[in-house]
Amino acid sequence: MPIAREAGGFYFLYEWFHGEAPPAPNRIAAQWQASLTFALLQGVGPDLTHQNYADAMLASAPTGRGGITTPSISWGSDNELWPEDVLPDLNGIDDVSEVWWDPDTVGLDELEREGAGVYQYVDGGTRYLPGQWPDTDSKVFDPDGAIDRYFTPPESERTPDYPSPAG
Repeated sequence: MPIAREAGGFYFLYEWFHGEAPPAPNRIAAQWQASLTFALLQGVGPDLTHQNYADAMLASAPTGRGGITTPSISWGSDNELWPEDVLPDLNGIDDVSEVWWDPDTVGLDELEREGAGVYQYVDGGTRYLPGQWPDTDSKVFDPDGAIDRYFTPPESERTPDYPSPAG
C-alpha cells in the first residue's frame, strides 16, 4: 500500500534525519531492499557465508504483522502460516491486499508524477495472511472504502515525533 513519501518510508526518514529532501528523491524507494539485506547481514555477524546468511534469514522474526502500508515478511518453517508442502518458506512476503485498476482517477505514480489511472486498494488496503481472506463478496471496483495511497500513516503505523538530528 503506497504512502505519500513525505509521510512515511525512506524519503520521510531521510528528510527527518537530514532536515532536507534527498538529493535523488526518485530513487529513495530502492532503499527497502537494501535495508532488508543489511538487517539480515547484521544478523549473520562477522562470519558471512551462504549458510550463515540462510540461517539468519530463516531465524529472523516475522515483521509487519497486522500492518497496512508494509507487508508481513518472514521465512522458514512457520507451520501455523504455511502448509507443510511449501516449507520452508523462501518467498518472504506473507500477506496480500486486494487491488483493482481505476483508469479514471488522477493520482501520483511512484515518481510523484501525476497522471490518469491508479491502483485502488480495497477496504483501505487491509492485508490478509493465508487463511484470513474474508468469505464476503469482493469489493473490487467499489470506490467506497478504496484508497490509492495514504497521505497520513494509519494510526497504528505512525512513528513517534522525535526531534530531528538536523535540528
